Amino acid sequence: MNFFSFEKMIAPSIIKAIFGVLVVLCLLAALIGFIAGLVNDQAGLALLLLVAYGAVAPLLLRIYFEFVLVLFCINDKLDRLLQK
Repeated sequence: MNFFSFEKMIAPSIIKAIFGVLVVLCLLAALIGFIAGLVNDQAGLALLLLVAYGAVAPLLLRIYFEFVLVLFCINDKLDRLLQK
């Protein structure tokens, strides 16, 4: 019955799962873009897509989701301060 009491936040767990799924999708997009670029004889584009979707996009996702999780940490710490 912890679910209905709202004592524990479930959003951080959901955010972590969403992050994992989005990173996998970024890596799949990088692989598909890389292969498509190679098939179309555009090696430069293939390399650009590989770097953009394979490295930069997951890094930006991580920064965004860390910011969101920091808000939850602030909420937890404020809640602990109020209970003292």
